[in-house]
Amino acid sequence: MTNRGNARGRPRRSSRLEIEQRAIELFLRDGYSSTSIEAIAVACGISKTTYFRYYGSKSELVWWVFDEYIRATEDALNSADLQLPVMAAIRQAVMEATGGVADDEGTWMRRFELLDTTPELKDGEAAHWQAWGEAISRYVAARTGLRAIDVVPSAVGGALQAAYLAGFRESSATGESSTQTLARLDATFALISQPLQACIDLEQARPEQMGRRPLVGSTTGPQDIEGSDGVAPHLRIQHHS
Repeated sequence: MTNRGNARGRPRRSSRLEIEQRAIELFLRDGYSSTSIEAIAVACGISKTTYFRYYGSKSELVWWVFDEYIRATEDALNSADLQLPVMAAIRQAVMEATGGVADDEGTWMRRFELLDTTPELKDGEAAHWQAWGEAISRYVAARTGLRAIDVVPSAVGGALQAAYLAGFRESSATGESSTQTLARLDATFALISQPLQACIDLEQARPEQMGRRPLVGSTTGPQDIEGSDGVAPHLRIQHHS
């Protein structure tokens, strides 16, 4: 799982994971609203003061990894191989980011189970998935010269979000391991990437699109596509805040 950082006074990652594991168990057993920070602290054998060294609130315990995952997806997209077809680059980036948060203990998976069964977390879940899908749409837009709100970029973001959720729900229902879940997701993305890439190619071939900037990696030279950090300026995606 991605480490939040090693700032002075911040607890080690393994301790955070142990608290999250226990807290999510309590949320699933007793309900999110009915589980207090004090109850989490008692179950973990720590004080409330120690809890607040890890998390600023109860909700942060649920969302911080999701926030990290969105940022990791954006970072992976920004560093994707520009010579790959759009969907191949997205698939690679999404799997890289997912592999960074899908822990062997299954906490990432259980977090999805919690979100799926907790009405009071639905609004936050929708907002986070929207931010993730928009990161995908922005990447498609940057690679094609379209706008993120145009049909094809929006469709790609929405389709991948739906496929991701469906894959996780199916894996959760069958009790698959994190490794099995990652393999399932990759196979799913491989399947839907083909028709989505075809949509991108068809959009690019439309007469009214022919004057737009070509796909990155086709005819544009390195001097035109790379900034000082090696990332194409028009591909540098703004992070979700």
